[in-house]
Amino acid sequence: MTRTASILLAAALAGGAPALAQEPARTPVTLTSVSHAAGLLASGEQTARRTLQVDAEGDLTLVVASPARLAVEVATPDGRRVSAGNADGEETRVFEFALDEKPSLPLPGLGLGQNTLVMLRKAAAGSYEVQLRAEQPVEQPTAFVLTLLPTSELRLGLAVPESELPAGQGVAVAGVLFQGDRPVREATVTATITQEPGPKDDLPPSSERIELRDDGRGADAAAGDGIFTGLYVPAVPGQYVVLVRAEGLSSEGRAFERDTAGALRVAERTATLGEKYEAEGIDDDGDGRYDRLQVAAGVEAPAPGRYDVVVTLRASNGATVSAHALAMLEGGSQTVAVDFDAAQLLTLGADGPWTLALVRLDEVTDSDRLLRDRVLEAGTTDGFALASFASP
Repeated sequence: MTRTASILLAAALAGGAPALAQEPARTPVTLTSVSHAAGLLASGEQTARRTLQVDAEGDLTLVVASPARLAVEVATPDGRRVSAGNADGEETRVFEFALDEKPSLPLPGLGLGQNTLVMLRKAAAGSYEVQLRAEQPVEQPTAFVLTLLPTSELRLGLAVPESELPAGQGVAVAGVLFQGDRPVREATVTATITQEPGPKDDLPPSSERIELRDDGRGADAAAGDGIFTGLYVPAVPGQYVVLVRAEGLSSEGRAFERDTAGALRVAERTATLGEKYEAEGIDDDGDGRYDRLQVAAGVEAPAPGRYDVVVTLRASNGATVSAHALAMLEGGSQTVAVDFDAAQLLTLGADGPWTLALVRLDEVTDSDRLLRDRVLEAGTTDGFALASFASP
């Protein structure tokens, strides 16, 4: 049901596109064979139906969660109808129970309120019709969520290289779709990104739907690798939920549906980094070799505060090193110096020039660390030779 893979995400943007908040790096991705269907019983309604696609034969679990008790009946592709009243306890089992606190069981789909588990052994592939029925017409809108857990090697995962980025910067959102070890190339994959409402928000949450593509264009690094990618640029700070859905045909020609989800935090850019960075070799003891490399970064702070500037250097061989400087800053424009000692730089294993792969600015408070700005591929250093730095 679950598999973890490590994939290489890279992205390219056309000129003039917003800065992409992503570093080319191996990103661990959890792949699952879960799919969901949700809905709402409107006031006065008593029944609802949903059709779910199962692409592989094997044991099958369906979870139905709702605030109200709903009787569940499942019509299988081979003509059976399974409910709490006719489950035989062996090939078919149905469990009904209520949860009044967050469930600790590692089973997707369980929720607060009423839950029904339908478990089928050796279930057939095909379309499953699920009927939900309340004891009587509901007096107020009643939500429900169906979670399907098939035995299938066709799995979907969500890759967002950074879970936090500044407002106005783009992030590559990727749906990773594999059947066993083979990428699924023909599928429709979309991401729906919704900002969570704040405690004082009266308006409904706003959503944006983007198409994820595996054609090697735009934000997608390579065609046909099973990594469907799209670019999202959040304009407003806040917490966001990312829902990815994939639909298509398996290698056996059977219809499939997969869903996965993640979270994204968008920070307000109240302080910003400058556009130019300078790197200088420093010889502290006058022996003719540099003891450290100092990178100077400009910062525009709106008010006095404590800020941390983090710089990551990348060598031509892909090796990276990072250093940071924590500073109390006054309001206005100023410069923060970040030092890399010689021992750090020697671990790069390749002479310069080195790329400033990432410059990040965080505001540090007594209780939190808040991203304020970030610049990727900020520039390069001069062509420093490793031999010009002092050996430890």
